[in-house]
Amino acid sequence: MILALEFDISIMRDDPFIDLSLFPNLQFLLISFYCHCRPVAVALAILSTMTVSSTIRNIVISFLLPNLPAQAIYDQFDSKIAGLPLQHLLSVGPEMDILDYNRVADFFPRLRSRKSL
Repeated sequence: MILALEFDISIMRDDPFIDLSLFPNLQFLLISFYCHCRPVAVALAILSTMTVSSTIRNIVISFLLPNLPAQAIYDQFDSKIAGLPLQHLLSVGPEMDILDYNRVADFFPRLRSRKSL
């Protein structure tokens, strides 16, 4: 039984894809990736595999070296995660130091309004 999963998209070869619905007991997820178009798209696609039966409670996203406009990336993740049918989700957090966290929190309005950020 796998309860926690951590993976780094930036070191995976080819087109990495993990179907999170195959981990029915997953409670913690950490995704790390460089903020380029392809890894961002892969991360969003992987998040899309979570279903209503998911038991996930915490999602941490590690944005490495943002090279795209950060606000657009944060908005994509805010929209994607807020739109997922997750009944047990307690928190979502970008992995970064507290000063950066306070600066980017405004870019996650949907998750903040749910008190999930």
